Amino acid sequence: MKAPKKETKERIKRALAWSAASTAATLLFVYLTFPWNAVRQRIEDGLSSSLRGPDGSTFVVSVGELKPSWFTGVVVKRLVIVSRDPAAPPDVAASTLVVPELDARLELWPLLRRTPTIDFTAKLTAGEVVGQVRLGKKDEGLTLNVSRVDLGKAHDLLTVAGRLIGADLGALDLGGAFTARAALAFRGGDVTTLEGTLQAGLDQAVIKGGKVGEYDLPRVALGKVDLGVLAGGGKLDVRKLTIQGDDVDVGSDGLALTLNRNFGFSMPHGKLRVHFGADLLKRIPYLGLGLSALHPPDRDGSYSLSLSGTLRNPRFM
Repeated sequence: MKAPKKETKERIKRALAWSAASTAATLLFVYLTFPWNAVRQRIEDGLSSSLRGPDGSTFVVSVGELKPSWFTGVVVKRLVIVSRDPAAPPDVAASTLVVPELDARLELWPLLRRTPTIDFTAKLTAGEVVGQVRLGKKDEGLTLNVSRVDLGKAHDLLTVAGRLIGADLGALDLGGAFTARAALAFRGGDVTTLEGTLQAGLDQAVIKGGKVGEYDLPRVALGKVDLGVLAGGGKLDVRKLTIQGDDVDVGSDGLALTLNRNFGFSMPHGKLRVHFGADLLKRIPYLGLGLSALHPPDRDGSYSLSLSGTLRNPRFM
């Protein structure tokens, strides 16, 4: 009686082994023969058609190479995003952002709950960005971890990112190492629905030039910048803003930003306390003339500036 039991066990083992081998072979065949060129074309078409700036800016996305990374991920080599300002003359060149490598991975459990979630790592010329995008119908979100991005090499990144939110970040000429952590939720790509937190910082920050609205920016050594923001209720509450540099020291008082779907038209409120360095006032004589029109500084020489207008065209009083 023992022999039949032994034979049955052996048959079961062989059947399980063959089943496992067959399943593995099938998965390997699918993995190796998957139509990655079709997937690449779909990614390019989908992103190009869905990316739009609030001001009508258009984006064309192309993928140099797409290959699998295990069973739930892909590696993109040389992702190129070309952005054009609709108000720019035809002879003005479009802005181009090149991402040398992008590793994206789809999480399976959120997918079963109909909330596609993608973890990604983008390796840029200026640094590295790690994050997660959540694409549910009623639950969209973005988590970011930016590791010391060199702003001196990030002009194209700032330009394209600014077009996406409706802010002319490409008009700024900046330097310094940028770090940030963000956990944000939103609906329908509408920035007025933002909820969550953002912490950001800059080391050895410097404004080399550029423009903010109608203002031409001089060279200013900002030094260390710390920012903490709480988003909700259609606005951003600035819980912390400090700038400590050779040319300027800045603090905030009740600073907030009322959000607009076109981010560049969001309205700042509150006050900045600003102390200008003596060397900066010597280098920029007209700055002293402008300050003379404001309320006199306090005992330590700091000016209180009330903010109004929009991000595109701010007003200081």
